[in-house]
Amino acid sequence: MLYITSDLHAGAFWGELENFKGAKDDTVILLGDTGVFWDDSEESQAFFETLCAKNCRFLCIDGNHENFARLGEFPEEPFCGGMARKISENIYYLSRGHIFTIAGKQFFVMGGGRSGEKSRQSGPWWPEEYPSDEEFSRAYRILETAKPDYILSHIYFLPQHREGKDFSLLPACSLERLFDFIDENVPFTHWYFGHWHIDRELDEKHTAVFQRLLPIA
Repeated sequence: MLYITSDLHAGAFWGELENFKGAKDDTVILLGDTGVFWDDSEESQAFFETLCAKNCRFLCIDGNHENFARLGEFPEEPFCGGMARKISENIYYLSRGHIFTIAGKQFFVMGGGRSGEKSRQSGPWWPEEYPSDEEFSRAYRILETAKPDYILSHIYFLPQHREGKDFSLLPACSLERLFDFIDENVPFTHWYFGHWHIDRELDEKHTAVFQRLLPIA
């Protein structure tokens, strides 16, 4: 089975995943802010060991609260048609702007986000939280011809963030502009995202995920 959840924050929010052991052929996609290796604390190490002990495979999309310095120590390698960083035998971080074939379906992945000023000042914080120009360029290039079944991202912009704004006027190297491009030009079945700590169906094609563990057909 394939499942989706989000925003574990190094074990601060387990949600329905807490008591889920999983089976060897189960895959859980984490939509950002997983927080693997968040710091050197015992709590952070215990969180990592708990993930490793579960029977399922975890595929992580990076959010804006990740230890990018540590993640960068793991080299990218080919994985399910895209590129990923293997963190352990059952934990992978999926690279931005790639399409992955998982359980017979195609998933376009675009992680990253921007922390608020308070988070950046209080830290820890890494500038790699926001996609690079190279990652944006790759995303547009792939999406010109791709027809993914699903879009997976950490952030998505809620209706209240769009009021009175024309995202088409923003630079191409912004998540708002890219996501508008996807909505307007890319045929997909459904889009799942995290970040906002809510479980909500925005409409028939966009779902915010937090503590639910959603099975994906």
